[in-house]
Amino acid sequence: MLYGGRGEYIHRKFITHDKEWIHTVQDIAASWIEEEEYIHVAKLYKEVKDEAEKRNVPNEYALYTLMRQYDKGLLAFPRFPAILPYGSDRIENHEWIREYISGKGGPVSIKELSDEFVNKKGWKRFTLEFNLSNSDEIIPYSHGYYTMLSRYKLLPERHLAFISSKIIPILTENSVVHIQTFFEQNKMYFKSDGIDTEYVLYYLLKKEGIPGGEFPRFPYIVSENFSGESLAARHLVEEFIREKGRIVAREEPLNWLKEWLGKENRILDLALIHSNDIMYYSRGRYGEYVHRDTIDMDEANENYIHDIVSKRYNEVKSGYGRDYVLLEELYQPDQLPILPNHIPWSMELLGDILKKSDRWVMVGSYDKIVVKRGELITNEVDLVDYILRHQFNGAIKLTKMEQYLNNIHYSKDGSLLKDVLDAIEKNIAPFIIEGDELIHNQLNGGMRNE
Repeated sequence: MLYGGRGEYIHRKFITHDKEWIHTVQDIAASWIEEEEYIHVAKLYKEVKDEAEKRNVPNEYALYTLMRQYDKGLLAFPRFPAILPYGSDRIENHEWIREYISGKGGPVSIKELSDEFVNKKGWKRFTLEFNLSNSDEIIPYSHGYYTMLSRYKLLPERHLAFISSKIIPILTENSVVHIQTFFEQNKMYFKSDGIDTEYVLYYLLKKEGIPGGEFPRFPYIVSENFSGESLAARHLVEEFIREKGRIVAREEPLNWLKEWLGKENRILDLALIHSNDIMYYSRGRYGEYVHRDTIDMDEANENYIHDIVSKRYNEVKSGYGRDYVLLEELYQPDQLPILPNHIPWSMELLGDILKKSDRWVMVGSYDKIVVKRGELITNEVDLVDYILRHQFNGAIKLTKMEQYLNNIHYSKDGSLLKDVLDAIEKNIAPFIIEGDELIHNQLNGGMRNE
């Protein structure tokens, strides 16, 4: 049986065995991994979907299982949905890093580790970072430095128990402990015990455990009833994506959150709604995200993009003679600045940068209709009003309006959104629905479009 995803399994007899084709798929992934260093299998499946379906490989879960079964030795498949460079998860790699840090007898900088393993031994930087972040023996000492957890094995257990007893009441009251603040408030005590930094304190407590406490990510300790709607929850997700330093597939934070909380939760979606630092790279079931810092999206770069997009916006408005522009009409990746970390542009990324600025308004449920802030169209009601007057002379069959709205990606099937329907219901919209027609209030006997 092969895993087919979401609790489904597929019998092998229903899959056309084609080892050569699976190897070809791995060759494609291997060529991508040279630049990306991480591939979500859904992206790979999308690339080969037509051929996969011919072979009765119905989804990315089945493809991932088959690539594991017919491993060509080019890639690593540690856990769905991740495809990593070959050797990233090899035990020997971790042992080499552990021995190197142990031999130094103290904290070692990431710069020194990178020089030793990336520059001298030819590793990919991702391999080094993967092993550091997944080690139970190597812990961060401070920002950019690592040390061995075993250096602190002689610390009396009663000391950690005493520290835990001070944290538990804070957790009970606030649900969250910020370890950096806690460390600063008790720095003299910790240093007298040989606990040099807040990082060391965090990972010692994590190893020992705190009753009712969980350690999702430095610097937070959270209670079991931690709310996904808190500001700390958003920061946790933001840091998770920022630390990856690349495009992050939706499954990655979801899997991490599920491992932490043990169930499905809304933390990721709440963070996406409220965060100004997490940018959409693609949307939907296989959504991808990137942190603002990863693409250096500071004020200067935002201004530069604004100037480029504004010029194109005015050209499109003038060319089509309308007061709104479609995102696809603005998207000219060859005119946009090159992004760092080998990240290519996507239309969704540009749209989200515009949306998160204070200069543009995205109209409709798909964020595909763009207007400059301060212009005539400011919301869904304004857009429908504008189209009704300028495109249809004030009246149109509702079904034809929906067809038009669907064509410009206003909403699913072009249906009027709730804000528009509410405005009509409250008689505050500049148009009404009469029978099967949408009619403007100021229509003065003009011809109606049938």
